[in-house]
Amino acid sequence: MSKHLAKKDYDGDGKLESPEKEYKGVKDKAIKSSKKSKKIKKVVKESTDIKNFINAISTKKYALAHKYIKQVVEDKIKARISSSLNKPLF
Repeated sequence: MSKHLAKKDYDGDGKLESPEKEYKGVKDKAIKSSKKSKKIKKVVKESTDIKNFINAISTKKYALAHKYIKQVVEDKIKARISSSLNKPLF
């Protein structure tokens, strides 16, 4: 009994597998890539807000500085709450 293999390695893992496994591999790779992209966007936004905060402090625009630091702190708190909700307490 021979296995039916895909025509090429679609998921890029170096193995020719069944079309179903290749499909699952491609899907998994896309999901992981999407998660990385979201994390990168969060880090870029956070560093931009911190840069803007420092700039506002140095130009003595304290209300604007408060806005930027508040956003950074709120995002950090939301991330911590979200991660703690996904973990069991005990």
